[in-house]
Amino acid sequence: MVLRRYAYLFIAAALAFGYVILSAVGVDAGSPQSPPSQATPTPLNLGDTVRGNIVVPGQVDIYVYTGEAGSAISLSVMADGSEFDPVIEVYGPDGSLVAFDDDGGDGYNAMLDTFVLPATGQYRIEVRGYRLRSTGAYVLTLTQATPPPTPVVGGGQIAIGESVRGDLPVGQRDTWTFYGEAGQIVTIAMTAEDTDLDTYLELRGPDGSTLAEDDDGGSGLNSLIEGFVLPVTGMYTIIARSYGDSSGGVYTLDLIGAEGAVSVPTPTPPLTTSQQGTIQFGQTVSGYISGQIDRWTFEGEAGTVITISLEAASGDAWLDTYLELYGPDGRLLIENDDGGVFFNSLIQGYQLPVTGQYTIAVRAYNTTSWGPYNLTLLSGDLRPTPIGGGGGTLGCGQTVRGNLGPFQVDTWQFPRPMGTDSIWVSFDYQATGGGNVVVFAFERPDGEGVLFWYDGSEANWPAQIPLEFPGTYWFEVAAFPMGLDSSGSYALTVECSQTTSK
Repeated sequence: MVLRRYAYLFIAAALAFGYVILSAVGVDAGSPQSPPSQATPTPLNLGDTVRGNIVVPGQVDIYVYTGEAGSAISLSVMADGSEFDPVIEVYGPDGSLVAFDDDGGDGYNAMLDTFVLPATGQYRIEVRGYRLRSTGAYVLTLTQATPPPTPVVGGGQIAIGESVRGDLPVGQRDTWTFYGEAGQIVTIAMTAEDTDLDTYLELRGPDGSTLAEDDDGGSGLNSLIEGFVLPVTGMYTIIARSYGDSSGGVYTLDLIGAEGAVSVPTPTPPLTTSQQGTIQFGQTVSGYISGQIDRWTFEGEAGTVITISLEAASGDAWLDTYLELYGPDGRLLIENDDGGVFFNSLIQGYQLPVTGQYTIAVRAYNTTSWGPYNLTLLSGDLRPTPIGGGGGTLGCGQTVRGNLGPFQVDTWQFPRPMGTDSIWVSFDYQATGGGNVVVFAFERPDGEGVLFWYDGSEANWPAQIPLEFPGTYWFEVAAFPMGLDSSGSYALTVECSQTTSK
């Protein structure tokens, strides 16, 4: 699974200006004037619509609302005949930030739709301009909303066109069933309401076989199976769980049907086994993935610590690998998407629980990627020990250096500075392993894509990379292909280009 990370930096914008002006807000915005130095919050009730005016940069208008835990409200802040770009923040009775929105409404307007109050007490609502720079008149509306249904534990039935909520304890898998007809096209979306939940979806056919699955096909860490054609008529099962069964929380599950249907004369599962074989410790085997699952077996003893590496090999196709390990009883023990370098898979330091025959399942992350692969099985915990560099935080005008060992990936965070619209990157490396190059990827803050990829070939440095999203970007550096003899050293430099536009 690609690293996926992002953060909103609320305080930094205020500090950049060196001051924050808090103003009392009247129901009717008057003529522009300097806000008073002592803020007097304006009380709000359900159904209220008030007008305000952010007169100067840095001004923050404050409102208060008293509500009960579990009740739901909707808040909107719209520009009132101006080019004002509003931001809204809600602080709970304990003073902690519980909700934030910038452009959730139309255009640049802010909206919090169906926000459920987490506690009973007085809430502080703050309205300000984007980056504490934007100014102008606005209209704020507070209305009552209908709370979402109580989350279901364990699953149940769901119909096409229906949305349900679930509460997933750590390690649990919820089972949702629905009736579908051959040729129907469905989309299944699992969206976490808790930030700690990393969702995972599986779709199983009437015969119990796995037809489709997804980890992060939706936004952020959310799961999405989109436009799937049901192969037969019958009862289907949706497994809603967390990635690796390692997290939990509340989620929403949407089952959406598309208009029309397609002809399915001969139902066939999308994934079929095309290659089976054995693999020994210290051995590397090769294969080609084109929509199927390859299975490799090995004999292991209880207590043995193993490492399994799955890498896309060079070729004319692009493969995003996925790796699963099953025990002698057929139970899934551990799985990995992107634990290796970039889109390659790696299971490190796993201790076998029993003696017997284990199965390694090799496949693509989704049906849109294919290509050749190399699978390596090693004995021992080969977790890399950084011998230099190792990662950290990288800022504008800085150069970082690192030395890479076997299976090592250095990760450097790059928090986007305010006003920076692009960066210039320079990279130099020396590969010391046989046939290796040193490569790096530059990833989006939400983990939803690689913005820049360097494959070790000739390049003209510095290279310019536009920054389109707020938050923290990531550099990942590794010697490639990864193996026991992969090593190298590198120097990475970043320079920033400034802008004042949003």
